[in-house]
Amino acid sequence: MTVVNGDASLTVNTGMLDNSAGASRTFTAPVHVPPGQLVCRMMLVARDNDANYNIDARLLRKSLAATSSLGAAPTQMGSVSSTSAADSIRVFTDTTISYRTISASYIYWVELEYTLGFYQTLAIRIEYKTSC
Repeated sequence: MTVVNGDASLTVNTGMLDNSAGASRTFTAPVHVPPGQLVCRMMLVARDNDANYNIDARLLRKSLAATSSLGAAPTQMGSVSSTSAADSIRVFTDTTISYRTISASYIYWVELEYTLGFYQTLAIRIEYKTSC
């Protein structure tokens, strides 16, 4: 199944986002977490069998306040990257989350970046609790 602008090189294959053509791409998806919860960790679940490039995932937030600048850069809360090459699904984790407490005054999203490599992403998981 083609998922972006008729680009047959990017497919969903057995439930994973498959970058079989090895092109550079960036994807975003909203994150919905109840206000007051703490983000404890983010996990990238992926197959990275490319020794030269990695998958990068970031958790971002931006203020919804009327006084904030529309052009202001988002704040990065966490990031995780795949490492080395392995022909298996692995979990890469970041527990060093900044601005852990979710607020209704912000919007939250994840950004997934492929840089040329041949990868498959199964999920980006955000773990949240009342305490970490």
